[in-house]
Amino acid sequence: MIDQPFRSSSELKQFCRTIGYRCRITQFTPGPLQGRLRASKTLGFPVVRIDSSQGLIFQGDRNSAVTQIAVELNQDLEPHLVKCKRC
Repeated sequence: MIDQPFRSSSELKQFCRTIGYRCRITQFTPGPLQGRLRASKTLGFPVVRIDSSQGLIFQGDRNSAVTQIAVELNQDLEPHLVKCKRC
């Protein structure tokens, strides 16, 4: 089991590498970043949980042998809205 606090996207990136995820992570909301990465096995399946005080974007190659599911637990929908003049 892994339970690590992080205070920057580069620190989170290093922790992600230890569990086999190679990705770029960018913080897209302003302010200090406070977060925690948890990884464990539940019923034989790996479960990764990332809690963060700021919005983060993960970019990288997807492992086709792994099904990834993300659940947003934040009530702030503003970062998820599509904004354009002609939608």
